[in-house]
Amino acid sequence: MPKRSILALACASALLTACGGDSSNDNKAAADTAANGYQATITRTEHGTAHIRADDYGSLGYGQGYALAEDRLCTLADQINKVRSQRAFFFGAGDPAAAPGSLASQINLLSDISYKALDVMGKAEQALADLGPDARAMVAGYVAGYNRYLADTGVDNLPGLCAGQPWVTPITDQDLVAYYLDLATLAGARNFLPAIAAALPPGLSPSARVAVSERMPKGAASNGIAIGADKASGASGMLLSNTHLPWEGELRYHEVHLTIPGELDVAGVSLIGGIGVQIGFNKSLAWTHTTSPSNQFLVYQLELDPATPLRYMVDGQSKPMDITPVHVQVRQPDGSVETVSKPVFSTEFGPVMQAASSGLDWTADTAYALFDPNLENGTFIETFLKMAKAKDVDQLKQVFMSNGGVPWNHTQAVDSKGQAYYADTAFVPLVAEPVLQGYQAALATSPQLQAAKANGLVSLDGTLSATQPLNHPDAAVPGTVPFSMAPQLKRSDFVANANDSYWLSNPAAPLAPAYYLYGDTDSQRTFRTRMGLSQLAEHASLDLSGLQDLLFENRSYTADLWLGELQQICADDADKMLTNSNATDVDVSSACNVLANWDGQLNLDSVGAILFRETLSGINTHGVVDNGTPNPADDIVLHQNNFSSDDPVATPNGLSDAGKTWLTTQLADAVTRLTDAGIAVTAPLGDWQFTLKGSDVLPIHGGLQDTDGAFNKVQYREDYAMTSSLMPKLPRANVINPATGLTDDGYLINYGGSYIMSVAYTDNGPQAEAIMTYSQSDDMTSPWFADQTDLYGRKAWRAVPFSKAAIDAATVSTITLEKPAD
Repeated sequence: MPKRSILALACASALLTACGGDSSNDNKAAADTAANGYQATITRTEHGTAHIRADDYGSLGYGQGYALAEDRLCTLADQINKVRSQRAFFFGAGDPAAAPGSLASQINLLSDISYKALDVMGKAEQALADLGPDARAMVAGYVAGYNRYLADTGVDNLPGLCAGQPWVTPITDQDLVAYYLDLATLAGARNFLPAIAAALPPGLSPSARVAVSERMPKGAASNGIAIGADKASGASGMLLSNTHLPWEGELRYHEVHLTIPGELDVAGVSLIGGIGVQIGFNKSLAWTHTTSPSNQFLVYQLELDPATPLRYMVDGQSKPMDITPVHVQVRQPDGSVETVSKPVFSTEFGPVMQAASSGLDWTADTAYALFDPNLENGTFIETFLKMAKAKDVDQLKQVFMSNGGVPWNHTQAVDSKGQAYYADTAFVPLVAEPVLQGYQAALATSPQLQAAKANGLVSLDGTLSATQPLNHPDAAVPGTVPFSMAPQLKRSDFVANANDSYWLSNPAAPLAPAYYLYGDTDSQRTFRTRMGLSQLAEHASLDLSGLQDLLFENRSYTADLWLGELQQICADDADKMLTNSNATDVDVSSACNVLANWDGQLNLDSVGAILFRETLSGINTHGVVDNGTPNPADDIVLHQNNFSSDDPVATPNGLSDAGKTWLTTQLADAVTRLTDAGIAVTAPLGDWQFTLKGSDVLPIHGGLQDTDGAFNKVQYREDYAMTSSLMPKLPRANVINPATGLTDDGYLINYGGSYIMSVAYTDNGPQAEAIMTYSQSDDMTSPWFADQTDLYGRKAWRAVPFSKAAIDAATVSTITLEKPAD
């Protein structure tokens, strides 16, 4: 079989000492690894919730893996194919229609190279050995259950878009844990995979490079509120979980209720492929997660040896990079398969990466390496099994003390005693305090470091071994901060987080500055944080319905800030003629009438929401950005009153004179844009904001985080690091306004509130209601394909059956699965 080097890099190159390689699949043959017998009962209740009951962890995993396969097999199969580095084998190097040398033209090849470069399969083998017996048994059972469903159904008969596909095969325990490593790096290395795979030293022709641009994704989202006894009405404690993740691809949830009598009883959701429950509740504890903005990886700037770009200087000594040839099978347009070889490069700081347009170029003088501790965190999934057995927030804290936290999240929890708890449970790199002090001093004067920081990157000096992460004896993962140092808060009124740093989890008890990489304090909060905290402050107490209303009131925080100002602009303009950016006079009389009558909400019937959104569509480039802070590159500052740590929820506020002038033009631009698009300024939001389920168009309420300042966040988001699935995505029309996602068809939604859960601890035990916005099944013929998407559009919460009586009353079907011991 012929071989070729990637991007015309010849085998004779000095970069490779060996160009040979085995073209066969590196992975072990997929097989059922279970040595023990399994027996599990799966009861489906209304909306497809899978209640799985078994007598041991292996059997529980067997039922969970089978149930997941029934609903979302194709997506997990695609992800296993990814971590096996087999995408290029089945689908070719990339999009054949893309420009040569572009990322799209090589995306499958780069994906395969990167996962081999990071050795996720080798690390998964070690992680399997490190798992405790319960988690190990559950992984094996999950794999066996998935494979059982696949064998019983047959690839050709699968109820999904992967039916009959050759890449759908049985999976192994190692495959599944390799995918857990992939999930663990979601906030770190997974964003840099193309940059790691494409890295090449200088001196090669431009045709030898792939155009890779890496930017950490902005706007990570979720809302979590835990209400303690002092603020709960009709309950001892309550939780609102409103996680924001894609509505398509691999980062979707599957709803389960897992029971081992006398051992485990937990309900909630797991990400596709995950054992146990990641967000949920048991009879006395409920918890959720929000994405933490803490720095969960580090970039090291390397000074290269003047003699060669393949060596780097540390403490004045020249050290060689590790150069490893990676071989990947790539299907050609004619159907043949070739083995492509490429070297990947690594250092004592981590793998070398290259993304020139993001300031991470590999030059004759400089290269960049990535340290991500979660690359060694293949056992994090075990933490969730232990969380599920915690009886209160104090026991939950002890789980984190022993196991560390979860890879990239804050955690909010409440127990039946009415204790509310917050912690930043992400794994954060630990470096010496003098290193951080030196970085902060350099940051104050270095435009390069400031640009990197604005891009989500903390870049340290790689010429000094002292800057490397420290191994603390109490840390669960090498190179990370022990959980005892993590910011955390326990309250009897409430804790809340909407993806800002830990500081203002409760405005009555701001947390003191913690370890630097956990984020900032005494700084401006996002619109969504301010919206949530403002609503909480308006209520002395809340019952479950009131807690749900904090989300589904659908208030716009930017309307709270500026709708009155915009109405005044309209009132002050007698002839209702404003000039747009093209110096054209625009009649805004109808628009002003709409704004005068809009209530500032983002409901399906809200007339004015579209107009206001389009009016504020330039907010990210004029005056404020993601976190509402002034943009130094622009001379427009919208706020009249600056941020004050004495009133951190309400400030900044007001509209500056420059802001009023800008907003006047923006209103005229919005009317022009909507008129040109054929959208009446009087159109309600539900006529133009929607998602697709098969051929059905379903209206969606809620709004954008930045433009609308929506607590109930929905949007369109295209991000390969978050949605790497090759399964077909929702078709999107031509984009008219990238700032708001407005297309010729309106606002297509594929991201936002995912599994929305509310739990109250009452005298009768936990009372839970929920909505899974994209529904439980991917099978378009299933009654559970679009039913909850419809519920979400109607704000119709549905009960989560937890007691035996509630499950019996809602049962739709029951099956018992058995597998004899090998």
